[in-house]
Amino acid sequence: MTENNYSIFDDVTMPEYLKDKNLPEHYYYLLKYVGKTGQTLELIEEAINAEEEGKRPILKVASKKLLTAELCLVAVQKNSGNMEFVPQKLRNSEMYDVAVQKNGDLIRFVPEELQTEEMCLLALKTSVEGMAVTYIPQSVRKKRKAPKWYELAVQYNGLALNYVPNKYMTQEMIKAAIQASKEGRGSEGESVWPITYVPKKFRTEEILLLSLQQNCKSIKGFAPKDITPGLIAHYLESENAKGDIIRYIPGYALKESVLNSIRKEIKDHGYGEKLVFGQQNDEKRLETIKVLPSHNSPLVYSGNERKLRIRSKTKELIAETVTNKLAPEIKKKVETNVYYISDIHIEHNLDVVGKTYSEIKTIIDDFVKRFVCEHTPEDILLVGGDVSCFISLNKMFYQSLQYYWKGAIICVLGNHDVWNYEDKKQNREEHLSIEAVAKQIEQSFKESLFSSTRILLENALYLKLQDSAWGASWNTKGTRLSEEQIIEASVDELKAYFKKASVVVLGGLGFSGKNETFNASNGIYNYALTRPEDIERSSRFEKIYNKMKQCAADVPVIVLTHTPMHDWSGQQYHPGWIYISGHTHQNFRSLDWNGAIRLEDNQLGYQAKDVKLKKFVLNHETYDPLVELPDGIHTISKVEYLDYNQAHKIVIPRFGHNGEIIALKKNLWYMFLLRKNGYLYILDGAKTRVVHKDIRFYYDNLEGYCKCIMKIFGPFCQYEQQIAELVKQTGGAGKIHGCIIDFDFYNHVFVNPLDGSLVPYIALSKTYKSVYTNFMELRNNPQFGSSALGLSEKGGEPLTAIELTAVNKLEQYKCKSEPAGDSIVYDTTIYKYSGIVKSIQYIIDKHIVRVWRDEFLKYTGADSLKGSLNSIPAAEIESYFEESEKEEK
Repeated sequence: MTENNYSIFDDVTMPEYLKDKNLPEHYYYLLKYVGKTGQTLELIEEAINAEEEGKRPILKVASKKLLTAELCLVAVQKNSGNMEFVPQKLRNSEMYDVAVQKNGDLIRFVPEELQTEEMCLLALKTSVEGMAVTYIPQSVRKKRKAPKWYELAVQYNGLALNYVPNKYMTQEMIKAAIQASKEGRGSEGESVWPITYVPKKFRTEEILLLSLQQNCKSIKGFAPKDITPGLIAHYLESENAKGDIIRYIPGYALKESVLNSIRKEIKDHGYGEKLVFGQQNDEKRLETIKVLPSHNSPLVYSGNERKLRIRSKTKELIAETVTNKLAPEIKKKVETNVYYISDIHIEHNLDVVGKTYSEIKTIIDDFVKRFVCEHTPEDILLVGGDVSCFISLNKMFYQSLQYYWKGAIICVLGNHDVWNYEDKKQNREEHLSIEAVAKQIEQSFKESLFSSTRILLENALYLKLQDSAWGASWNTKGTRLSEEQIIEASVDELKAYFKKASVVVLGGLGFSGKNETFNASNGIYNYALTRPEDIERSSRFEKIYNKMKQCAADVPVIVLTHTPMHDWSGQQYHPGWIYISGHTHQNFRSLDWNGAIRLEDNQLGYQAKDVKLKKFVLNHETYDPLVELPDGIHTISKVEYLDYNQAHKIVIPRFGHNGEIIALKKNLWYMFLLRKNGYLYILDGAKTRVVHKDIRFYYDNLEGYCKCIMKIFGPFCQYEQQIAELVKQTGGAGKIHGCIIDFDFYNHVFVNPLDGSLVPYIALSKTYKSVYTNFMELRNNPQFGSSALGLSEKGGEPLTAIELTAVNKLEQYKCKSEPAGDSIVYDTTIYKYSGIVKSIQYIIDKHIVRVWRDEFLKYTGADSLKGSLNSIPAAEIESYFEESEKEEK
């Protein structure tokens, strides 16, 4: 196939089975792929005659120009779902009658003047979801007292209880609703029963028992406190009791003592020896979060505290306690931006029909550029499957995404991704397997030092680790554990991995083994797998999922699947985990009562209008490989030393020292020494400095030394943080290193540690610098915002009100002494104190002592900072500066 005649919908690539008139479930896709301009009246008639109730409505994709009232009537008779897509001008009374006879909820499309009392009563009787009662017009409703309409509605469909106002609800009405019980789907896709909608005051044991007798699955809708051993015993004594009720009891929400009593009741009533609850573990119920996230507010998730915080422009709800940033007991957190998107469906949302290969590639490139937002290499992008039915389009999309996205890309397959429409034969015997499709897509992944990494997960784990032995902050590739590795690994081995991970993603298609109505039998995987295989693959994924609950119960795991959880598992959502899925094209997000977060709110579907990435922020405690060490003096390995530094984002490019590494730990303060050839050295990253006291001296004085440092340098470091915040408000980077704060790659401000004055300057090299007259001159520089490559997107732009205010505040602290400013321009004396301050900042920011001077123990009072710095010989200060420069590079 040459580039000039390439088309994903030409006669070569069009799947044969879409032309097979004996497969009616595929008419919907055939009409869609042919397009409204390619449809004929004969083809639409054939499609409508092949319609079935509950299938995808043909009128949704049929050309409206070819439709007639007669055709639409037949379409509604065949499948009531077509009513929604009948053009307004073609609707008539006969069509409305047919629609309401098949599904009373469709009365919402009937004009009020045509709704009679007889039609409304019929709608209540045939209502599928129980909502018909809400569409009865006032002109009809007034013919009967209000309670009567609701009583009739619940008698026909117990799910109508959801729409009954509390003031009309009675014990008798609730009993009638339960006796008319049928399982339904809630707004979030979960199974619901009438008991789900019963208010607390009516949830007596009589009502609960009646619900179980009608359908024991309804126990899933019970509140945990409603489930008691006594209730289960009474149910098991009833005539139609089923021992498999154990499968539906949400064991995760109950106390172990209650679970044991329920197990005993079931065994005492003769229902087998193997008792497996819907979900078994010892998790305690978390507090209910009452504030649900706004669709416009980013989610901030704390894995340690399991809180969902909603940030707005004016305030933060459920805010964490503010602590002193310099306090030694503070635990640093790793913050990761996680973006997500699913159900992209390229062939539906992009104009690629009939285009050449190069044209399609350009279209996809433009599409990716449109939704890729500003981000950093630390950020992660999750893609939830259904990129395209064509493997070639999958490859082009991920190649383009890899080029424009700097961070890691974690993806899973969707059911459409395995269709493989490029396969001309389209038969079960020769269709590519799931593994073969995944392998073909993975083969297009390019390995490059400067491009992002893509990892396709199928029953596998992605771990972004924080230690140098297994991962690094500059290495966004992370670690992938396959299904086999997860199964073979012990619980302790996996726990060790998760302890080091700042991000954990469990990913896979998930499949639809638990979905009895929409699964492989309906052709949703094309010829890729059968229904038994669908069930088996869901079971495999759930097996991995259950092992994760054993090993990572308290870790904020991201579960990335294409199908929602209820398609592959009957369990409840795990407390504190984050579930991202697609498949349904019904966007929503929620925070469950136990702290589980469900994000199914960025599915593009078939007719996407607003394409953008959505995001949440994952906070995780910084991994500390030495955290379990007790206070004292310990010999550690080189790997442990490097892991500790890597976990605290301290870069040590080379460490070639041999000898004994000694860790001193006292009340969260650390100091590392190297004993070699009879000498003792303090470790300053990879650099060593000889010390002259014994190890016990440093351990005994470690905490007192650090407290002196906090008193001497703490106020200056806090002052620097305030200046850095102002720099950020001007649009600058605000990165602190020593006494220097970066605006960008070239523009900086020197913060004098002796008097707090500021000197704005531009440095094109270590020795070539120029001081700005004021901060406004710096901010208005056309090169402001430049990167190391000299690119700028901010330079020369007008300042916003916030930026202007920040610039004016910085100007108040600017150094007023011009001679002093000139004297530091043309040589390196601007860095005189920066290196030593940077080493001391490790004590304040990281709790690591990398510089020791006995003089620091002696200085107190207002002049202690000046006296401390002046006590250091110039040669020693220069050595700190040189080491600091090496680390920066």
